[in-house]
Amino acid sequence: MTKFSPGGGFAIGYTTKDEPPSVSAYAEAIISTMTETCQDLSMEMPALVIEPGRAIIGPAGVALYRIGAIKEVPGGSEVRQC
Repeated sequence: MTKFSPGGGFAIGYTTKDEPPSVSAYAEAIISTMTETCQDLSMEMPALVIEPGRAIIGPAGVALYRIGAIKEVPGGSEVRQC
């Protein structure tokens, strides 16, 4: 194997309470696991290929919705605030 892509892209926050890992924490977790696994299997370290995905495009967009109806259910409604 000459290249390895963990897939999934970088995580992003969807609400103000979300705290996705930093790029350096993400890289460290992947590289340390790759290094250990390659040593265990006596294989050369492949090149790490990343897909930034939502980390690039996520903050660039916004979605607006108009609420047409609110469903009342015991214990609260289905409307959630971020």
